[in-house]
Amino acid sequence: MKKRANYGVLVFAFVTMLFVFRRASQLNKDKEASIIEKLNNENKASLIQEEASMIVTQQQLMSKNIIQDKDINQKQHTKKTFDTILDVQVERPEKNAEVQPQKDAVIVEAQKDVVKVNPQNKILDRYDEYWFKWLDNPNMPDSGQVYKNAKERLKSRKSWMESTCKYMIKAGYKTPNMKPFQDEYKKHYMVNHDHRMLYCYLPKVANTNFRRVILGLEGVVPKNKVPNVDGYDVYFKYDDKYTYLQQFTERQQQALLHTYIKFMVVRDPLERLLSGYRNKYFHPNPNHVDEFLRKINVFYQEHGYLRDRIGIPIREDFRNVSLQFQEFLIFFTDTYDEEAFLNEHFTLSSQLCDPCKTKINFIAKYDTLYEDVDYIFQELKIDIPFPGRNDNYYVNKTTDVELQYYKQIPKWLLRKVWNIVKYDYVIFGFKVPHWFKQLLTL
Repeated sequence: MKKRANYGVLVFAFVTMLFVFRRASQLNKDKEASIIEKLNNENKASLIQEEASMIVTQQQLMSKNIIQDKDINQKQHTKKTFDTILDVQVERPEKNAEVQPQKDAVIVEAQKDVVKVNPQNKILDRYDEYWFKWLDNPNMPDSGQVYKNAKERLKSRKSWMESTCKYMIKAGYKTPNMKPFQDEYKKHYMVNHDHRMLYCYLPKVANTNFRRVILGLEGVVPKNKVPNVDGYDVYFKYDDKYTYLQQFTERQQQALLHTYIKFMVVRDPLERLLSGYRNKYFHPNPNHVDEFLRKINVFYQEHGYLRDRIGIPIREDFRNVSLQFQEFLIFFTDTYDEEAFLNEHFTLSSQLCDPCKTKINFIAKYDTLYEDVDYIFQELKIDIPFPGRNDNYYVNKTTDVELQYYKQIPKWLLRKVWNIVKYDYVIFGFKVPHWFKQLLTL
């Protein structure tokens, strides 16, 4: 009887355990199902959030593209607007796009001036046509207009320069090799406080006579003795008598640039370049010539790989032998290609004075020098007559011999020279000499 009772207890315990096990198994399944459902819900939420994020990202990208398109359209509109102002309609090639050879002779019609390009020499591409048309614009100063007086002429030049600078900045045009000359204008602006003036000197553009005048304004020499100051004394004896913008603090420099009257005198870029070559490499003082030749040696020692170019021979030593004009132009263009510092006698006028940045007030030109200077001196209340040109080394004017020098230069080199000097032609509003166009296109 007792054994039966124990057997019943065992059976009851076994049934109870089986029930509990099944119940626990069911609870685990319910719990697992709940967890799975929760995970699914979380995944759905995550997917929804991710999808929403992707939509937002796409919208942002679309918005960014729209903004970029607007910027591109704005830049294109700026170029179109400026061309409209200049009355110039020219199709430009895309950047980095190869200009296709032209089958027929190109005829560039720019205000009734026709330039024909020989199809055998593809020297003039469409982009250069644009620069030539820009410079043949009838609104450019000194292009045949009759001015009532010097004031009107100087105003026209300033307006052209400001419009050109504004356009070049918006269009992204920069003069070549700017890095070594970013703050060069600070070394070239000469300061006179009594007349509240800043004169930006340029070598080979009546600089010696302006220095004579400044010596008179500063009381270094009597005013009536200004024309008689020796050229050597101007640069050496009285060198420490001049005050330059770079001698002031940055804050003072900005104050001077904003409150003083700024002026400069410019010269046809090709003519100035030739004048610098003839003066520095055929100077009466042989030590002076040797110094400039030594700088060429140093440049090619530092850039020795330039000697390995095929078809462009570079001498091992430039001293003790006359420097040919072609050799000089190769050195000139190599310096710009290598972004190296170049002597101020050969550097672009726009890089030495940076008129776009300093917002110069008056731009006198070599061809109208005395009329322009008389008006500027009147505005500055300067009572010293501007001295005459009495220190030239040559009887013939440089313009009379330009063609003689440049016509001997191969077209590929003339093209490199043009790609540098064209910025001065555009900024200061010089017409490209007709003979130079012919040399590029014949």
